[in-house]
Amino acid sequence: MWQTIIRQFDAWNMTDQQASSLLGVSIGDWARIRAGNHDGMLTQEMWQRLDALFRIHATLEVILMQPRCNDWVHRANTAELFGGQTALQFMLEGGWPAIQRVRLYLEAELYG
Repeated sequence: MWQTIIRQFDAWNMTDQQASSLLGVSIGDWARIRAGNHDGMLTQEMWQRLDALFRIHATLEVILMQPRCNDWVHRANTAELFGGQTALQFMLEGGWPAIQRVRLYLEAELYG
């Protein structure tokens, strides 16, 4: 599971600070996760964040395909939800509720 999120965040060209913020963990915990040394318990919120981030990535792969799906989080978005921000900015500023809203937005785009 951790290797999957690490690969996802690497594909999204995220900084360590951005990655730790999206996961809701300290920068030190993120460093341990990257190094394969994380032995802490996962909270329910962490599981929810991981699930939503995996779903965001999977939905983007269907909608946009590779490699465009990896750039989407960095592109300014004109959809009303984002107000011109990138999806990454929106999620970083809004935390867990914003991550969930991005997931729901993308799933609505996919399924209509």
